[in-house]
Amino acid sequence: MQGDYHILHFGLNEDFKPELKIRNINNSNVESRILQGVIDVVVKPNKYCIGTYDGTSFKICLRKIDKYNQCYSCFKQSPKNLCAKCNGEKCLLDQKICPSHKIYLASFGNEIKIGVTSSKRFPLRVIEQGADFASAIAETEDGLTARKIEKAIKEKFGIKDKITTYQKYELINNDKAKELGKELIRTTYYNIIDQINAENKLDLDIIDLSYNYMEVKNSIYLLVEENTRIYGKIIGNKGHLIFIKNKEGLYTFNASSLISRILSFSF
Repeated sequence: MQGDYHILHFGLNEDFKPELKIRNINNSNVESRILQGVIDVVVKPNKYCIGTYDGTSFKICLRKIDKYNQCYSCFKQSPKNLCAKCNGEKCLLDQKICPSHKIYLASFGNEIKIGVTSSKRFPLRVIEQGADFASAIAETEDGLTARKIEKAIKEKFGIKDKITTYQKYELINNDKAKELGKELIRTTYYNIIDQINAENKLDLDIIDLSYNYMEVKNSIYLLVEENTRIYGKIIGNKGHLIFIKNKEGLYTFNASSLISRILSFSF
C-alpha cells in the first residue's frame, strides 16, 4: 500500500478489530483499513477537517485546522457532537428519535469513570475505550434522562467522566491496580445505586474485558506529530492504544491522534 491518505475516523469494526477510515488524496475514495500486520507511515504537516459523517458516508470538507478534527462549521452539523455536549438540561436534537441509553461504570487500572452510551453500543463503547472492567448500572428511554442521572452522580460522588489515553497507557503495567479497579466498580455501584430510580437501575454485572486486548508492557509512548514515522509490526491494541514492534523496540501510539492527519503510506 502506497500513497497519501487523509485519516477520517478510528474505531472498532463489528469483529472488534481496530480500523481506520481513510480517504485517498488522489481520487477521494474512502476505504477501511484494519490496523494489523506491518505498517510504515509518516505523518505529514498540518491537520485538515474530516468533514461530516451521516452514518453511511462522509461529506468532505478539507479546511485546514489547528486543533480538534473538524472546523467549527462541520462540528455544528454533526449530531454526534451535539449529543456528546449534552449535560442533561436540554436536548440539542430531536429527543423523540433519541434511542435508549445506558449509564455505566468502567475501570482503567485503579481509576474508574462514569459514562453514557446508547444501549446498543454497550459493551462496544467501553471496549473502544480500553476499559479493563465495566458494568452498566442504569438504562433510560433516551439520552437526555441518562445525562441527568450521570450528572447528578458525578456531582454528588465526585466520579470522573474522562480518563485520557495517556493515563490509560500509564496504567497498563499495573496488574494489581486492575483488580482494585474491579473492586472499586463494585463498591461505587452500591454507594450510588440508591440515587437511581427503581425503573432505571440495573443489577451489577461486571464484565471482564481483558479478553479483547493484547497488552504490551514497558513500551515507549510514541507521540503523533508532524514527521513522526510509525513503522513495524502491529502486535495488539487496547482500545485506541496500538502496540507495534520494530528493530528499535516496543512502541505504543494513540490511533485517535491520527484523525484529521494526512499519512504517507509506504508498505
